Formats: sequence, C-alpha cells, structure tokens
Amino acid sequence: MKRKLFLFIAAFLLFTGCGGNFNSDNEAAVKSISGMEIGITPKTIRVGMPAQLSVTVTLSSGEQFEGLTTSFDDPNTNEMLPVKWLSSNEYSADIGDGATLIPGAPGTVTIRVDLMGKTQSKTVRIFDAYSPSLSPDPDESVAEEDVETEEGTEEEALEGAVCRGHAVSVVSFTAGSGSGFGADSLPGIVLGPPQGAGEARGSTHVLSLGRYGEVVLGLGSCALVDGAGVDLIVFENAFFISGDIENPYAELGIVGVSENGVDYFEFTCAEDGFPYTGCAGWNPVYSSPSNSITPFDVISAGGDHFDLADLGVGAARYVRIRDAGTAGFGTSVGFDLDAISVVNGIREAP
Repeated sequence: MKRKLFLFIAAFLLFTGCGGNFNSDNEAAVKSISGMEIGITPKTIRVGMPAQLSVTVTLSSGEQFEGLTTSFDDPNTNEMLPVKWLSSNEYSADIGDGATLIPGAPGTVTIRVDLMGKTQSKTVRIFDAYSPSLSPDPDESVAEEDVETEEGTEEEALEGAVCRGHAVSVVSFTAGSGSGFGADSLPGIVLGPPQGAGEARGSTHVLSLGRYGEVVLGLGSCALVDGAGVDLIVFENAFFISGDIENPYAELGIVGVSENGVDYFEFTCAEDGFPYTGCAGWNPVYSSPSNSITPFDVISAGGDHFDLADLGVGAARYVRIRDAGTAGFGTSVGFDLDAISVVNGIREAP
C-alpha cells in the first residue's frame, strides 16, 4: 500500500513539475474570451415595451456561444456561470428577470454585460412608445441610424409629434401619516411602466402616499393632451376582494393636472361608494413588463382612466395625486402609486 502511494505521489510531482495542471488547460480555454457582442430584440426600443437582451461570446479557441441571457454552461466543467447585466440609468431602463430590458422613459442608456470577468457595453436609444414620425408600426424594428437627423437635435426634430410615455421625474413627495412603503426606492419606483399583479392581489411595486399624502410627477417632453377618449391612466394596486368586481380593495386618490406646475385642475372623485367614478385606486392593474399587455391599452391594461375633456383642459405637463384619506396599515397607508401612462401626448421642448 505504501509503495502504491509513493508511486502515485511521484507521478503527480513529475506531472506538475513538467508544467502540468489537471484543470489549467480547461480553465484557460473557457476564460480566454476573444469577443463579446450584445444583442437586443427588437432593435427599436420603446417606452413600456420590454426587449430581450442577449450576448454572443467567442472564445480564443474560436468556439462561439450565441444568445446567452442569464447563464453560460461551461462545456468543460459543466459549471453554470452567471451572465450579469447592468443599466447605467435604471430609471430610463431597468433590467428585469431573464435579461429583460424594461424601458421606462425616453433617452439613452448604456447596457453592460459581465461574464467571467470580461465586460462589454452598448449604448441604446429609447423612444416614446408611439411616435408616427419614426415608424407607423410600434413593433417595427428600425435601425437607429434611420431616425437620426442631419440638423438639430432629436428633440427638436420630434417637437409636435404624437407621443406616449410615463412619468420621468418626481417633482415632489409629501408623505402622509402611515406612509413609508416604497419610499426608499424613489424616484424609480413610480417612473416607467406599471408592474401589475392582476385582479386577485395587489402589486408591491408601489409607493404608499400615507393618509392625505401627495406626489407630483413630471412628464418631461411628452406632454399630456386632450385627444380622443382616455388621455391618462393611473395605476395603483387595487384588487377584487373574493373575486367580486363590485367590491374592490380601494385606496383612493384624487388626480389633478397642471400645465405650469402651480395651478392644478382636479377630477371629481366619487369617494363615497362604489363605483368610485373619477377616482384613482379602485381598478386592478393587468399590464406588466412580464406580459404582453402594453400600459397604453385602455381596454386591457387596467388602472383608472382620465379624460382631460372632463376638465376642459387642453394640455398638462404635471400630474398630482392626493390620497383621499382612505385606510391602510403599517407603512402602507393610503393610495399606493405604481405608475402612470400618457396615452395621448405631444412632444414639446423640455
């Protein structure tokens, strides 16, 4: 037995002494990356419409792996190595489960991928959800260079164009008593598209205003206008109690709009009983980046609908939501804001 052990040790020392290593060749082959290329589908990124991220990796051996999203299966060790993604501006575009890019506001964002200590970056432009001056079909893939203008900025070129979008800033937040839930995630938690959980339960992607608290949201360059039908959707986290559509768990909010950020016009909220016409916070939210329901679909997205024609207001650049004094518990008292959608908008100079 001792003789066999001696021979094994001698053989091992001879192998390593000659520069051998049981794992080094495999590790070197896998960890030597000669190229990485980030892919995004579709090519045109629009607010509220998730896109799929992927990366193609080429090893120094010439072996290529396409369409990697969240992990890389090391062919030599069978080890699952993580593919890590990072957004330079999570308010413009966050990265969700499954390497999904979730565009929240128009602008540019740099996406970075990290695999085995190697990184690659790609800067992408995010457009409004709907802009006929760019493409008649929101789902059509348009190369970025096809929409560049030779003179002036993109904002100048698009001024006056129809647009859709979400809140891009929190102008102010006045917490009411019992608020606190979601406050540590401001402003991002109320910017961009909603993350609805359907009619059976409320989403936790919300900011609780607290009793009589209020929040003011800025719309940036995509101003709200009075168009055909619903102009604005406000998303809370209401749900139907025991599936009864006439018995929603409602934490009501009073919605106001303003062009100058000073003078507000408020929708009349029937808060005394169901149906809570003119109030926000009583209809479930179905739209989410995890499904195919866009947050601008007034039939399927859910949320509470508002038409500027009811106020006699032509346009607005700010939306204010005030808690109506409804109950709650813990740190989630009052109206719980998820997001808002500008259904009818027009591009204005910032």
